[in-house]
Amino acid sequence: MIAWGGTRMENVSHARINGFEASAARELLGWQASLGLSIIDPRDRDSGHVLARRAKRTLSVDLDRTFASLSVGAGWHISSTRYDNAANSRELSGYGVFDLRAAWQSHPELRWEAKVNNLFDRDYALATYDRPDGPNWFDPSRNYGYREAGRTLLFAMTWTPSL
Repeated sequence: MIAWGGTRMENVSHARINGFEASAARELLGWQASLGLSIIDPRDRDSGHVLARRAKRTLSVDLDRTFASLSVGAGWHISSTRYDNAANSRELSGYGVFDLRAAWQSHPELRWEAKVNNLFDRDYALATYDRPDGPNWFDPSRNYGYREAGRTLLFAMTWTPSL
């Protein structure tokens, strides 16, 4: 396993990830519901620190329904805090994003889809970088997050000709 050591990449010689992952799906009142949960303890066995950039808890909830030729759905994905470095001195905040999706089968060969990912334009980062400016490379005020995508709109048309 490879982790960021602050100034360069380093090998993690002994890693251990214990935990629990579960998922369930069920139809409820015409809606297809699914739930995914992960609770893990990712550790560097040599230092005892939590492995960098790994959330200990994640949760995903999805609901979808089809009405004749129209289908709609939503998803909520939550992640707990994580450490950005092997020393566990820089913590990244947890986050939650909400997505919406819809599709319309206008013809047996033609499907239209629309998605809005990160509907509420949540600002979050899964990793950081340092921008040195002056003599002190490790000044925390020079630490910036690699921003993840904000609100994203996706449109698609799928044509599947019958041959």
